[in-house]
Amino acid sequence: MYLKYGKAGISDEKEKEEQKRDESKRQELNGW
Repeated sequence: MYLKYGKAGISDEKEKEEQKRDESKRQELNGW
């Protein structure tokens, strides 16, 4: 259980970082 939880936490952080990058890319396309 501990290993699965740790991996899930890491993946969650990566997903958050990817979401931030996607948002910044959209803002650049929109001219923000």
